[in-house]
Amino acid sequence: MTTRTRTRALTAGDTALADFTERLFGHLPRADQRHWARVYLQGLLTTPGKKSVRRLAASVTESPTASQSLQQFINASPWDWNPARTELLRWVEERHPVRAWTIGQVCFPKRGEHSVGVHRRFDPVAGRIVNCQLGFCLFLSLDGMSVPVDWRLALPEAWVTDPVLRRRARISPEAVHQAPEALVL
Repeated sequence: MTTRTRTRALTAGDTALADFTERLFGHLPRADQRHWARVYLQGLLTTPGKKSVRRLAASVTESPTASQSLQQFINASPWDWNPARTELLRWVEERHPVRAWTIGQVCFPKRGEHSVGVHRRFDPVAGRIVNCQLGFCLFLSLDGMSVPVDWRLALPEAWVTDPVLRRRARISPEAVHQAPEALVL
């Protein structure tokens, strides 16, 4: 199925997307949050290539302010993501027999130093030292695929001890530096 076919299949009146959005994000108290949740999901499913906020918004709507609203929903809107992750896990489990739970370490290369948790480290996949974010992901291993259902971003000590970095990145006061094994547990 091409991207163009997928885009056409996911229109504003698509009931499957509406039902899925409601299931994952029905807990959100405000209608505008649920609207941007749907735009976000539709953008993730239809945007080819890099999934920047600007590209996600542009693939779903022609509104000149959509990328700013989507950015607000993703990065600054005060909503609890735990219910959405729980529903995603349930949705996957209902459709596929789970073979195993697996944990993976993921290195997200970054060009700059402004994304939360960015630091320099050796990336074995790239075979060199890179600027990156480091995450740990819990996957459901199914027949022939693995689906991420929970994840944690590793915060290097500098990001939790520097008040300027904390404030700029809106890092919660409860967030602390944790060793990889603590993040996994």
